[in-house]
Amino acid sequence: MGKPDAKQYSLTILVNDCIAFDAGCLGFISPLTIQERVQHVVLSHAHLDHIASLPIFLDNVFQTRSDCPIVYGSDATCHALRTHLFNDVLWPDLIRLSKEESPFLEMQTIRPGESIEIEGLSIEAVALDHAIPTLGYIISDQNSVIGICCDTQPTFEFWERLNRHSKVNAVFVESSFPNSMKSLAEKTHHLTPDDLRCELDKIEHPEAQIVAIHLKPAFYDSIVQDLETLNHPRIAVGKPNRVYSF
Repeated sequence: MGKPDAKQYSLTILVNDCIAFDAGCLGFISPLTIQERVQHVVLSHAHLDHIASLPIFLDNVFQTRSDCPIVYGSDATCHALRTHLFNDVLWPDLIRLSKEESPFLEMQTIRPGESIEIEGLSIEAVALDHAIPTLGYIISDQNSVIGICCDTQPTFEFWERLNRHSKVNAVFVESSFPNSMKSLAEKTHHLTPDDLRCELDKIEHPEAQIVAIHLKPAFYDSIVQDLETLNHPRIAVGKPNRVYSF
């Protein structure tokens, strides 16, 4: 067996084992017991690399009982799921079936600027600047604060709201394209490593660890090289299956 692949093909971040931020690969995580512990799925937006395995996950953990996973998303994301995914064409209409049978999922809307409480965590939604409506999240408890900022072009409100906290432990932030593809990054509303470095000038927390995520697999080596060239002591490339503790 070869070495584990460091490339990130889609996005899911598990927090405290029971909350998944995005569902790009959630339904493919093994063993199944890991998926079964997830009770909440918080979506950033409706692009496929962030929702692709959501139907698989809901199918995998379905039980004939009243409780079911809760899926959170913006109005735009929830509309996209209802219209384009759970529509009896790409996948069975699990929203309708959840009303007629044992529920597959419960959907809840979360709006920019709103904070919700899940499993002892405060989760604040912040609008990002992407090609479609997209939310970043600031997650906190009594001990730690982390940010998830993916996908976005250069943005402001996320950093402004993060700076309101007295301490930030870590930020997971995108770096999708190498510097040589700056034009494409701008057209698709993503960041390059150079953009990421400029974004870090907006954060007022020198103690925060910066974890680069959402590196496009086809350009992974070039992006990593660009990130290393920054020689920024707090930037690390996110690794699939790695456990981060804060």
